[in-house]
Amino acid sequence: MKDNIKRIVLGVIIAISSTVIIRSCLPEPLPDCVEGKSIIGRIISDCDKKSLKGVKVDIVGFLNKQVLTDDNGMFEIKMDGCGIENQKLIFSHEDHDEKSMIYKVDFTVSGEHNIGEVELKKKKCPKCDQVTQVIYNLIDDRALKAISSTYTLKKGTISLDEAFEKELRGELENYLKDNTIGELKEKCPDKYEILRWIGRYTADNYKVGAYEIPGGQMHLINTFLGRLEEEKSKWKIKYLTINCIGSADMQNVSSISLDRGKTGISYSPSEPFQVFYDGCNENHISSGVIPVRLGYNSVYSVDTKHPIVDNCGLSATRGFVVAKYLSSVLLPDKNIEIYYSAEGAIGNPGDNPESRRVRIEITFVGASSDDVELLD
Repeated sequence: MKDNIKRIVLGVIIAISSTVIIRSCLPEPLPDCVEGKSIIGRIISDCDKKSLKGVKVDIVGFLNKQVLTDDNGMFEIKMDGCGIENQKLIFSHEDHDEKSMIYKVDFTVSGEHNIGEVELKKKKCPKCDQVTQVIYNLIDDRALKAISSTYTLKKGTISLDEAFEKELRGELENYLKDNTIGELKEKCPDKYEILRWIGRYTADNYKVGAYEIPGGQMHLINTFLGRLEEEKSKWKIKYLTINCIGSADMQNVSSISLDRGKTGISYSPSEPFQVFYDGCNENHISSGVIPVRLGYNSVYSVDTKHPIVDNCGLSATRGFVVAKYLSSVLLPDKNIEIYYSAEGAIGNPGDNPESRRVRIEITFVGASSDDVELLD
């Protein structure tokens, strides 16, 4: 009996040992393997939303690689090998706080794994850059809210107008205080001029009968164009139109000559200074705002030989000068059409500085929803 029990126990031990040996000899399951894939992204500063060059991007784990961002803040990490799954990315820059994140590789995605934009917090953000960031944030927010979709297109319109400036004034309220605005005057005069413009300093508005772009508005336009250039690829803009709508003074206009030297912009003596408009009769619009494409003719006109004699002509000239400036900054681009319009005299009777403004409407047009999105 005892011998039988010993034989049974011995058999069980042998069976268990054999199972362990067999299992230990079986190969381990192969880890996920990738080939020809990469992680890409763009690093920006939270201070002014600009791209950061020279950021060290370390991928810790199986790959253990380091790359640097290029002039556009872009990086690419090639992935070839097995066992690549959760990867820790560490971003470091001398002027910014270090940041890390865990990126889970999706093996169903072929080619590039785009992690989008990564913001690094700047250790010390100058007030000048803070003002720029506030303006950029508002532009981005307006653009995102403006987008609507159709079957074939994605488009939207944002305006650099009184409403935009009012909201911006609220966001920058702390910077409009005397001690801060004085500091900005020394360090970044362009931001100082923007603050004076949105703060409604009368002296910085259009002078009565003048059509030179006020410095504050020009700097605000430049800031917007800078943002547009930086974000054009992200917003995936394929086509846009810009309409510069001028308004006048609610005062009678007798005779205002057109002089290239009074525009405040670069204007070649060989270029004709001729302004066209439509839909505006004497002092007020008669059939709605009618845009005139820059370089094209229309119903009414004023030029160096035929002076401005009413507020329709003055408002058209103000819109024209802004449009002319935009065309010089943006340079010839078949994907951009620039227009200007006359709105005549608007607002309450009497001299109302708030009426002497040019509002700019920018309409974005992108690809269909089956292709790419206008905004990420």
